[in-house]
Amino acid sequence: MAAIGRRFFIGAALLLMSSAVVSRPLLADKSGDVRAGVGYFANAMSAGEPADAMSVFDKSCPKYEAIRQNIEGLTNAFDLNNEVDVTAEESTDGSTKLTLNWTLTLTDRFSNEAERRTGEVTVTFAQKNGKWMIVDLAPIDFFSSPLKKPMQKRY
Repeated sequence: MAAIGRRFFIGAALLLMSSAVVSRPLLADKSGDVRAGVGYFANAMSAGEPADAMSVFDKSCPKYEAIRQNIEGLTNAFDLNNEVDVTAEESTDGSTKLTLNWTLTLTDRFSNEAERRTGEVTVTFAQKNGKWMIVDLAPIDFFSSPLKKPMQKRY
């Protein structure tokens, strides 16, 4: 067991050292970076972490506050499962727009009822301060909380 612990520690130390060396932005893999951003957003929602999910958004995004409220509402009320497939990618020097086939499953924590949504979502990334950030997301209603019937009291 001690050998496993040492190997993990050495691997973690090497990972930390290599990340320090490569901390400057890598422009060579813009496609990979924006796809990783979408993955981070989806995984943070699934983990119930709205602040982490919003960390990939640039605060100058015109719909930032509405998106933040939607994501907080969903993560507070539901267990979320996200499945995302990139169907198209358009890049210019300063931005990348992804068209995504997104499946979002919302499971109510109280009733265990589930709603499954599937739709086309577009996400636009732009480089801000050396990082690829989401500057537009549409449609934002895809991430809105469903209208719920009032909960019945159980005795």
